[in-house]
Amino acid sequence: PALLMPRLFQPKPASRRYKLGIIPHYYKDRYNPLLKKYEDNDDILIIDICKGIEDVVTDICSCDIIASSSLHGLICADAYGIPNVWLEFSSTVLGHGFKFKDYFESIGRFGESPLIVTAETSSDEIMARVKDDRPDIDVTALWDACPFKVDFLD
Repeated sequence: PALLMPRLFQPKPASRRYKLGIIPHYYKDRYNPLLKKYEDNDDILIIDICKGIEDVVTDICSCDIIASSSLHGLICADAYGIPNVWLEFSSTVLGHGFKFKDYFESIGRFGESPLIVTAETSSDEIMARVKDDRPDIDVTALWDACPFKVDFLD
């Protein structure tokens, strides 16, 4: 359903653009010390996925590339057409990547694996890993099947 976000919310253009937005998993990676390396870079925005949904979407849409250990961050980036890459800061996110692989295969991105972030991983390395693959999904069919449509949007 998050692929339908652009039909529900269009953020106002941000006053600032970032080359890279990093979205750590809300629970497992939010305070990971590996993030500190990216915090002082003016071209990188660390996005707190626990902020309100409109703020998170606005932050995501202010970035040229999204790198995320949160599946919802990757899905939202796909919804708004933002190239993205799956990151893994630790092996503590439940499921050993199953939900990520399940999502990627459902949109035609087969064989995806995370970029394992280490203390040596540079922002350039993260951005070089991005594939600009657009999801292979019929959003109109998804919208037609959506059980929570808002009447005023039709």
